[in-house]
Amino acid sequence: MRYFQTIFLVYCTVFALVLLFPTQARADIVFQDTFNRDNLTDWTVVRNFQWGNPAEPCLNNGQLASWQILLQRLGIIIYGPGCFTEIVANTFTLPSNISYAYSFDITMPESANMDRNYTMRFVDTSNNLAIKILGNAIFLEKAALSQGWSVPGSFARYPFQADHSYHIRNEVRIDHSIKVYVDGELVLNFLDIPPYLDGGTVGLRASVGSIPNSITWFDNVVVETIDVVDPLNVPYVSQVDTRWTSTIYDTAKTWSTVPTIGRWGCVLTDAVMILQYHNITTLPNGLPIDPQTLNTWLLSQQDGYLGQGYVNWVALTRVAHLFHKTHANTPSLEFLRGGADMNELKDEIDHKRPIILDLGGHFVVGRGVSPNSASLIINDPFDQVKTTALAQDIRGTRLFRPSFTDLSYLIIPVNEGLDVVVEHDGQQILPVLEGPITPDGENEIAPNPLSLIEIPKPMDGQYTLRINNNSPAQTSQSIFAYSSEGDLFPLSIDVQRSSSEQVFVLDYTKDGESTIHRLINPSTLVQDIHSLRESGEITRAYPYYTLLQTAERIGETTSSDQMRYIRLFEYYLNKFSPYISEQGKKMLEEDVLVIQGM
Repeated sequence: MRYFQTIFLVYCTVFALVLLFPTQARADIVFQDTFNRDNLTDWTVVRNFQWGNPAEPCLNNGQLASWQILLQRLGIIIYGPGCFTEIVANTFTLPSNISYAYSFDITMPESANMDRNYTMRFVDTSNNLAIKILGNAIFLEKAALSQGWSVPGSFARYPFQADHSYHIRNEVRIDHSIKVYVDGELVLNFLDIPPYLDGGTVGLRASVGSIPNSITWFDNVVVETIDVVDPLNVPYVSQVDTRWTSTIYDTAKTWSTVPTIGRWGCVLTDAVMILQYHNITTLPNGLPIDPQTLNTWLLSQQDGYLGQGYVNWVALTRVAHLFHKTHANTPSLEFLRGGADMNELKDEIDHKRPIILDLGGHFVVGRGVSPNSASLIINDPFDQVKTTALAQDIRGTRLFRPSFTDLSYLIIPVNEGLDVVVEHDGQQILPVLEGPITPDGENEIAPNPLSLIEIPKPMDGQYTLRINNNSPAQTSQSIFAYSSEGDLFPLSIDVQRSSSEQVFVLDYTKDGESTIHRLINPSTLVQDIHSLRESGEITRAYPYYTLLQTAERIGETTSSDQMRYIRLFEYYLNKFSPYISEQGKKMLEEDVLVIQGM
C-alpha cells in the first residue's frame, strides 16, 4: 500500500510541476544523416551545370564530378571549367511557422581559398537561401522570384584555414532572423527581408569559377526544430489599410497637418488586434470592431480619448465588458500598466496574453518571445514587414488580462498647468507619464505628453487630491471613477488660479456613484481671496485688504465670535461686489456657507 501511495505522490508532484511550468518549447529532429551508408537515397542532385555551357556538368580532370560518400562523409571534388552543383535532402519538408536549425561539420582540404556553399532553405532553383564561404568571407546568397536579393548585415569574416574541420550551425527563425555559428561563435546575425521563403528543404553546394578547383566534405547533418515559443495567433490589422488610413484620428486636426489614423493610429490599431484576439468582435453599438469604428466609438465617450490623442486604456476594457454582457463565455479584460522586464513579458505570453509594447512613442503588439529573451515577435500596425522588436527598445507595456471579477479604476488625466498628487491611507500616488506619441511615417511635432494618475482596483474610501494651479486662469480637472462593473462615473472640479495648494476630497465607492468636494475652511477662504486678487478678479486694493483681514479674523476667533465675523464678511462681500467678478463672488459665498456649517 505504501508503495502505491509513494507512486501516487510522485505522480501528483510531477503533474503539479507540469501545470506550474508548462512546456512551451520543443526541439525535434526533422532530418539526420551521418553518411554511414554508401548510398545517397535520401539526397537528390538538383543542379549540375557549367556556367559557360549549361548542358555540360561539372568536371574533375575531364571526368564527371559527382557527389560521393567517402570515409563516411559526403563531398565532391571539382577541377575544371567554371560550374555549379547542388544536392538537397529529399525525405522531408521544412516545417512552416516553426524555427529550425541546420547544422553539419565541414572539412576544407588543401586551401581555404575555394568556393564552399550550402543551402539553408531550398524551395526550387529560383527560390533559395544559401551561404557562401570563400577565403575568410562568409555571406548570404538569396534568390527569390527568379532574382537575387541583397540582405543588409548578411556579410562577415571568419579566419577559416586549410585542412581544418568546422562545425556550422544555422538558426532560421519564424521572426525572419538568421544566425550562423562557426564552432559555437556567432558569425552572422541578420534579419531577412521580403519576399520571404517558406517550406522547402536543405542542401549542399559546390562551385568553381576563377578558382578552378574545389574540394569539400560534409558530415553529421542535422535539421531540428529549435526551442522557440510559438507566437500567439494575434490577427494582424494595419493602420494604413486603405479602408481607414485617411480617417481623421481623434482631434488630430488641432495638432497635426496629417491628422489621420494612418499617421497617429498605432495604439488604436493595437487595441483592435488585442480585442479581436480575445474574440471581442463588435462594439456596444453592434458595429464590427476595426480602427475606424473604434475611433468613432471612443470619440462618442466622455473618457474615450485623453489629452491630445491618447487612447484611454480603461475605456477599452468597457468595450470588452459590454461585449461580455451579451457573450457570457467571453471574459472582460482588465488593464494594467507594466514595465519592460522580460521575465514578466514572457509570463504574459506563456499565459496566452498578447502585450502592447511602447517602443518609445510607437506602439506594437507583442505575441512571442525569443529563446534568449533578447527580442519579441510583434505585429507592427504601421509596418507589416517588421516582425521583431529588441528587448532593449521596450520602454513599457500595456497589459490586458481576461477577468470575470473587479474592473474598478480611478483615472485622473492631469490638465496642463496643474500639479496633482493623490493621497490615500497615508500613501502618495504620483502621476505616470504617457507619451509623447510619435507620428508614423514622416517627422512631425508630436502632442505634449500626458500626466496620468492611475489607481487599479481602488479601495472604497476617501482620496485626497492636492493640486497646484500654475496656469494663468481657473482650470477644470476631470476625474474618471469606474465601478467594479467597469461603469463610468465622470467627475469634474474647478481649480482656481492660485499660488497656494488647493485640496479636494474624493469619496470613492466601487458599487455606487462617487463624489468629490473641495476641502474648505477659514485658511482656504484666505487662499481664495489671495487667488482672486492675483487673477484680477478683485480689482481694487481696499476691498481686497478688507475681505482678507475679516477672513483672517474668522480663522483666529473662537466659535462664539466667529459667526459675528462671518456676518461682517458677508456684509463686505455684498458692499464690494462691484469690484469682484461674479464667479469670484460666488466662490467666496460658497466658502462662507461651508464654514458656517462646520
